[in-house]
Amino acid sequence: MQWLGARLTAAGYTVWSDLLHLVGGERFWKDINEAIRLNTAIFLPILSPASIDPAKEGVHNEIAIATAVRREQKLDNFIVPLRLKPVPEIPAQLIQLNYIDFATNWADGLARLLERLDKSDIPRRDAPEQSAMLVWAASHAALAGAVLEREEVLQSNWFPIQSLPPRINLYGSPVSKEVWERAIGGLSLPCRSLLRLMVSFAPLEAVQAAAGPDVPVTLEYSIPTQDFLSGARHDGPEVRAFDARNIVTDIVRQAWEMFAAERGLQSHEMSHGACWYVPSGLLEKDKARFRDADGKARWRAMIGLRGKRKIRWHYAVSARPALTDPFRLVIRSHAVFSEDTKTLVTDTKRALRLRKWLCKSWWNDDFRDRLLGLMAYLSDSQPTIRLPLGGEAAAVVGSAPLAFHSPLTYARHDAGAEQETLEESDPEDETLGGADLAAGGADDADLDDDDPDDDEPEDGTDET
Repeated sequence: MQWLGARLTAAGYTVWSDLLHLVGGERFWKDINEAIRLNTAIFLPILSPASIDPAKEGVHNEIAIATAVRREQKLDNFIVPLRLKPVPEIPAQLIQLNYIDFATNWADGLARLLERLDKSDIPRRDAPEQSAMLVWAASHAALAGAVLEREEVLQSNWFPIQSLPPRINLYGSPVSKEVWERAIGGLSLPCRSLLRLMVSFAPLEAVQAAAGPDVPVTLEYSIPTQDFLSGARHDGPEVRAFDARNIVTDIVRQAWEMFAAERGLQSHEMSHGACWYVPSGLLEKDKARFRDADGKARWRAMIGLRGKRKIRWHYAVSARPALTDPFRLVIRSHAVFSEDTKTLVTDTKRALRLRKWLCKSWWNDDFRDRLLGLMAYLSDSQPTIRLPLGGEAAAVVGSAPLAFHSPLTYARHDAGAEQETLEESDPEDETLGGADLAAGGADDADLDDDDPDDDEPEDGTDET
């Protein structure tokens, strides 16, 4: 908002924003209604997942007022939506309007917006109004003031794939195509089809054992893994580097899922793929122990109860291998919900509501620490994890995330004081029993349930 408003002001336009022009004590809706109806030449609604949240009635009311002005005054170009980020659903009043896309490139989006403003003959000055520029400069300075010139180590959710087996194998079989394809689909080891061949890192004896005695398997080609991934010429069928990386990515993903299941995580299918969650009883007191970047022993709850209906949240992760430099396993955090420790909430609208209620105020350290705790469990606190690829073959993944050094940091405000004032309210008290499943409100950040019988410190640090 500050970036866009400052550049439009610099281009000579007078920009009104409720964030900057409404100060404490003003009649909020009276001012916005007047601004849109009486003082607006063009209305630029911002489209992002946060801005169109159904819980933010103010934004939707502003869009409704602008839509009414557009219809009453027959102004075809009065509303120009600006998409800053991909959104799951565009508000109904804006569906038929062409938006300007900033999500891919802000510079291109600004250029298209300036062109639209010029074609629409929106009034502008030859030079920006000095007082308006001072307002935007002060707004920017308020944000920039939080930036400190001090180095900070940033932990990522990238876990390095330290090694893959040196060779990848292509197998065939003299059985019919249908039998061979059925056998490949039923193999209990990571593999992928390629033409009439099967691709796997597993050795021949492991593949034959998995296929069974009725499906004889022959090793057709054994190719250096690096040559296969780079698309270099080899004795096997020609495979482009892009396709080869997709094949190996899928094989490593299968290995991760087999490993997660072996370690006791349970699968839950989401709209965009599977995640793996911590079931009740897998960990002692449902907590994971780990050491932070400073080597300090800590713990985090992986499961917790909230609300009058005792909704249970479970920490979950999904993993995606990435075979560009650096080779890595990208692990994303999720939360799933149950009411009886076994049956998960599968209704997508209800799960979304619960996620907004329970996780909206999870801060970066909540996700980071739970991820570190889960990886410590999965690796038995060892430096690496071995993802099984069949037989003795394995993909070796580091259990500590890749870290990056930033020359700058920012001044962190004391979020604790703010969080103490947030009262917990159960979003299911009024709506989950019926049909209204609109998004709920915020909740406090730390969801670790205090255990009255637990002698561990409440801050999640082990006594040493």
